[in-house]
Amino acid sequence: MLSHGLLIILLVNYSYQQDLCSESVLENISRLIDARLSALDIRINAIAGTLHSNNKEIVAKIDEMEENLSNKFVDKLSDLLDDKLASYSLEYLSEIDNKQPDYLESKFTGASNNSNNIKFTLEGVVETLESIKNVTEQIEIKVDKIGETSSNNIILQEDMKMKIASIEDIMVEANNDNTSELLQTALSSSTFSDCHTSCAAVTESYRKMEIFPKGCCSDERVTVLCEDLEGPWTIIQRRKDVEPRENFTRTWNDYIKGFGELDGEFWMGLNLIHELTSKTEHELYIILEDWEGEIRYAKYSHFRVGSPEENYRLSVHGYSGDAGDAMAYHNGQPFTTIDSDHDVWDTQNCAQRWKGGWWYNECHHTNLNGLPNHGTDTISAVGITWRQWRTDDYSLRSTTIKMRQKMVA
Repeated sequence: MLSHGLLIILLVNYSYQQDLCSESVLENISRLIDARLSALDIRINAIAGTLHSNNKEIVAKIDEMEENLSNKFVDKLSDLLDDKLASYSLEYLSEIDNKQPDYLESKFTGASNNSNNIKFTLEGVVETLESIKNVTEQIEIKVDKIGETSSNNIILQEDMKMKIASIEDIMVEANNDNTSELLQTALSSSTFSDCHTSCAAVTESYRKMEIFPKGCCSDERVTVLCEDLEGPWTIIQRRKDVEPRENFTRTWNDYIKGFGELDGEFWMGLNLIHELTSKTEHELYIILEDWEGEIRYAKYSHFRVGSPEENYRLSVHGYSGDAGDAMAYHNGQPFTTIDSDHDVWDTQNCAQRWKGGWWYNECHHTNLNGLPNHGTDTISAVGITWRQWRTDDYSLRSTTIKMRQKMVA
């Protein structure tokens, strides 16, 4: 039988590993218990109110049920709480299958609060079980007040028998010694390692990975392209010489949601970039390639995209690399698209003028979402440009923009 101490340790251990989920676990355990007990109370009252007083078998069963509830749910409350809480924990864990962070950090600051929450939950369960005992004590009195036999009495009798059987099954389950083993198996199951909130767990050069940007308690999941070249990176934009070329002259909603194909050209989406960079410090890495095969890079030690209310304002600094610092001109600027103008240029929309979507100033030193032109065969500043390397008159062959959580020194 799983002891109270071991159960609390398991739940606290699970809750601090599921940092974002701890309160939600306790709330759901409490809700599941309250809902089941409330449903039991309502159904017993409703059925008892319609049975005829001469149903000796039903009355005897109710008496038996009352005795069992008293003995097993009150006199042996400790054993019942151990197994039932383990059962409800396992039920909730099965609902959030595949939801555990990819790596665990030693964060114990919330452990004491979680322990107190569990304590309050246990106290609430004790009070609720006492209320069930009180309800059963009133059942015989209510049965005595039942009126004449109705035409559907047989159906009601069968319904009551089924309900009693269901209650008996619950009581058998509460005394099942396998419950603790099942709970511990679920907590240690390898399936939970499939939940990732970033690309931090990637071990391949390139890999599509499903992540939970709002944490493993959330149902929201997205597929992103991860890279493990010199560290785990999440790729947020890619342009390359493939056919068909992706259209980057897009609307505000397109840039918010993202577009393209991970196997080709794509833009991750401002909402997701904001979600990921708002939780932890990130760094940015931009790789540029010209049509002669030369590759340059620009790396930034700080990268963050603001909220929708800020129009996804860019924060980027800490340059290093050999491409030149073109992003400094765009630092602090909101995002602009062809149908949503937030740039500094008073008389025109930079996105309309330069055929892209970007953190335009007045207007740009780089236009990595511009038109996919070929080298110097381009209108000045309209192509995929990086002024500090190839000037505004040259459209690059390929670009990759990627980010990762900032490495702790």
